[in-house]
Amino acid sequence: MIKLHSVIKFWARKPVDLILKESPVRMGVIADPFCGSGTTGFAGLFKKSNHIYLSDLSPVSVFITSTLLSRVMLSEEIFTHFLNFCENLENEVYRIGDCKVRYAVWITILECPNCGYRFEVRKMPSEVKCKKCSVKLASRFFLFREKLLQIYLEKNGNTIKVTDTKILRKYVREQEKLSLKYWYPRGTFDYPNFESEFRNGPHRRLEIKEIFTRRNLYAVSKIYDEIERIWKKDQRQGDILKLAFIASLINATKVIPHTESSGPSWKLPRYWIPNVREERNFCKAFVRRLKIIKAFKEKLLNSLLSDYEICTVYEDSPVSYHANKGSGSSRTINIFKSDARDAHEFLPKCDFIVLDPPHYDQVDYYELYYLWQKWLEGKFSDVRFRDFNYWKNELSINNRVGHDLDYYNNSISEIVSSYAKILRRHGKLILILHNRDLAVLERTVENIKEKLHGFRIRSKCEWPQVPSSTQGIHGQKKFLYILRVYRN
Repeated sequence: MIKLHSVIKFWARKPVDLILKESPVRMGVIADPFCGSGTTGFAGLFKKSNHIYLSDLSPVSVFITSTLLSRVMLSEEIFTHFLNFCENLENEVYRIGDCKVRYAVWITILECPNCGYRFEVRKMPSEVKCKKCSVKLASRFFLFREKLLQIYLEKNGNTIKVTDTKILRKYVREQEKLSLKYWYPRGTFDYPNFESEFRNGPHRRLEIKEIFTRRNLYAVSKIYDEIERIWKKDQRQGDILKLAFIASLINATKVIPHTESSGPSWKLPRYWIPNVREERNFCKAFVRRLKIIKAFKEKLLNSLLSDYEICTVYEDSPVSYHANKGSGSSRTINIFKSDARDAHEFLPKCDFIVLDPPHYDQVDYYELYYLWQKWLEGKFSDVRFRDFNYWKNELSINNRVGHDLDYYNNSISEIVSSYAKILRRHGKLILILHNRDLAVLERTVENIKEKLHGFRIRSKCEWPQVPSSTQGIHGQKKFLYILRVYRN
């Protein structure tokens, strides 16, 4: 089975096996209006479905799904070019003597606004007391500085820890000399035209550039400049490179905490800066992801995609889909941008429908997509990614933008009812939900049942054998609830 999670980390992604297990015998036409990264599409390929309809509110989801499922392969010439390009860049910014940097460890230093004293913090409380003058203020009133603690080098397969202050100072000085001459996105982690910031943590509002060290911002912007140069000549090849870029981008940021107990990873589904963190070698991260995606595409094309036609539309009103309803005998994958409340209007009768919406207040997808989308929009203002207002219709519980549990439950009920009506005879719809509170799940399901008549309904609630990514990042168990709706 192809492992999607190794290609690009995606929050709360369900295993393909779960979708295959739930799928009915007849799978001629299937649909998923919360396609995310395309799991249902892959299940449809394994089941040899004739027509697959995938949509999502976010253009980033449309991009990920269509790029992963496309028949386009990364050319050997471009692949080799980027291996050489990244090797040269690595020698420019991640080399110390005859060794290459694996990662560096930084710590936050606070500067007291009252007396100017600077001191380390390894755990940030909501209120901080100056260690010199004893003034006590909210953390956001302190000035944030950084200090390099140590560097981990790689030589002949061995890891070397460096704490020598002369080497550390030289590494910092070399970073300060780097000129940020390549394009990178500007923006703040907040909702456009709305006075509400993202869940950045307890400290302060962040700008995009703030979550990168100067060295890594130089590296990512230089690589992306080269990607966009290729993209202008060949968009299909460029899109594969852009997928590899966003899939590895988090490794260039300050959001990777440095811990002795577990490996480096993005611990929380939001953009925040831990007090002790790692600066990863982005060249290594990007090359690794590029190799994974290249191997994935080769395996996919050789095993599944030889007889499929893929059509992608980045518009909210994909009129071209009316022509595809039940027409032709060739197998097609149709991917388009649409609110799940509306996408059913563009669909034919379906044998199998998967509804896997955002799970309550656990993951705010717009907030997590924002960084990817700002880079994907690029210096050429790619028209596919100009819409940053779809957050208004995102289906989740988000008190910062006025979406409560009633909003969520009413939206889910409306969606389930609309899609149940386009099921074929003996068709099946599944709704997948996660929550720690069983009472909240039952309230959602009862709300749905009140509005759904004339269908057989079955439900199942269990601890999932394979934890979802949301379960992992929060460190708490969640119920997996599957509501099954059948048309007689």
